[in-house]
Amino acid sequence: FNNLLDFVYNKCIEMTKSILEGNIEINPYKKYDGSTPCGYCQYLSICQFDKSLGNNYHLIKKMNSDDIIKQKDVNQ
Repeated sequence: FNNLLDFVYNKCIEMTKSILEGNIEINPYKKYDGSTPCGYCQYLSICQFDKSLGNNYHLIKKMNSDDIIKQKDVNQ
């Protein structure tokens, strides 16, 4: 469990550094079931995400606990 907490903590640090370095590209997620956050987002008028303009979703696949552990090991 602590390994997973460490991984999440380090991922948060990585993401924060990326934002502070100016990486603010439009890249919302799309879950394995096709759902996205865009329908609920209050900032749609600001980001103006539009697939017809070349914007793409960050695809999130369904993972079980073994998949997550393997992915964590690959990223270390």
